[in-house]
Amino acid sequence: MLMGQDLIKGFAITISIGILASMVTAILGTHGIYGSLLCAKIARDKNIRKWFGVR
Repeated sequence: MLMGQDLIKGFAITISIGILASMVTAILGTHGIYGSLLCAKIARDKNIRKWFGVR
């Protein structure tokens, strides 16, 4: 990005924004799904070991 021309710099900025937005969405989405759906199921289940792959 630092050594490119205007079009290259614009493309690099656009790609950077897209990657950051994708990472934030993935992290917050996963946290939301885990918090709202899985935590309640794990708390209700008696056999907690099966959720984490422990035999």
